Amino acid sequence: KHLARLYCDKVEIDSDLLSLLVKKTGGAARRIVVGLHHIHETALAEGKRKMDAATWGDRPLLADGVM
Repeated sequence: KHLARLYCDKVEIDSDLLSLLVKKTGGAARRIVVGLHHIHETALAEGKRKMDAATWGDRPLLADGVM
């Protein structure tokens, strides 16, 4: 949650999506930050100020298509 506050200042990332990201990255901080950046940029591009797992859907959590 702390990393999300630092790296996603314009988008609220719901706890269910954060939990999924942590699980899929194995808790690796660097990969979590990369995923947060991707989620943040995607949400902004779609005009969303909040993102949760249901809205995110089955899209990859990292920009390179992984996960």
